[in-house]
Amino acid sequence: MVAKRCLLWVGGLVLALGSPQAAQGDGWAVGSGGVILRNTDDGSTWVAQTSGTTEYLSSVDFVDTLTGWAVGGSGTILHTTDGGANWSSQTSGTTTGLYGVDFVDDLRGWAVGSGGTILHTVDGGSNWSLQPSGTTESLGGVSFVDANTGWVVGTDSAFNTTNGGSAWTGQALDPAFIYFSVEFADASHGWVVGNKRTIVATTDGGGIWTTQFSSGAAMQRLDGVYFHDASTGWAVGKWQGGGGLGGVIMGTTDGGSIWSTQLNSPSQMLDVSFLTADRGWAVGSSGTIMATTDGGSNWSSQLADATLGTLGGVSFVAKASKVPALPIVGLGALAASLLAVGRAGLRKRSERSFRV
Repeated sequence: MVAKRCLLWVGGLVLALGSPQAAQGDGWAVGSGGVILRNTDDGSTWVAQTSGTTEYLSSVDFVDTLTGWAVGGSGTILHTTDGGANWSSQTSGTTTGLYGVDFVDDLRGWAVGSGGTILHTVDGGSNWSLQPSGTTESLGGVSFVDANTGWVVGTDSAFNTTNGGSAWTGQALDPAFIYFSVEFADASHGWVVGNKRTIVATTDGGGIWTTQFSSGAAMQRLDGVYFHDASTGWAVGKWQGGGGLGGVIMGTTDGGSIWSTQLNSPSQMLDVSFLTADRGWAVGSSGTIMATTDGGSNWSSQLADATLGTLGGVSFVAKASKVPALPIVGLGALAASLLAVGRAGLRKRSERSFRV
């Protein structure tokens, strides 16, 4: 099929518009012993990077193909501005374990961990400050949809802020479960996952949380959750069946009204990231990286290296389109906006739903 194209005349400039090509992305996976793996060919080849630490790295977040952070044991925060060719340590001010990190741009971000720890930076991590969480629970996940509005999840509660973390308000979750990760697609639609393969959801920013799924099995759990938008999402974790314990990937296309099992694997899965609604990756124990190109209908193994230990976090971001910096004086506001979009390319949105 030939891609359709059209021409748009704007202020004397002809702009060619066509069907968008599949997004190209770079990815990183982190885990045991300070391991950091990078991929630049959509997952086919994973190359080790030098992290400078032996601490377990539990979470990684990139805002573009150059700028990212990884967090882990003993208050470890690592930062790169060159795609991971060089990683530097940032002073967190704590020795507690950090389990989640989320940035809305290259300056403003949050990291969470044990003992109710919430750290915040407004300068890309040059300085991190402690925010009052009001809890001593271990906080396993963090999700911000903009610089003001975000959530963290603890052992049996969620906490919300609308002022960048200056104040956090508790939100009640079902105390029958233990929770590990949180994901918001926008300011209203969010999901939290936990033990017994539990998924709870909200459509009003956390005012009311309802259980969408739970297996009820004590040995099962969900550790990671990712939503591409308010309808399409995935959750990964540990599954127990007739063959013993293994990993599970679940998916939904209706916001969680129905969750279906997409994959049972020999390895527990810990985190999941999607570049588009079709193309995603999940990582887990025994150095496992699984990938899909059809939204999870089929998953294939990209890596299975037990010497790497456990991979606990994964982040994919789209490569920026290479558009020349053409002069835009006199072209009008519309042309300027179109060119700006082209130069920016496909970059991470503020929502963690595009936190890849």
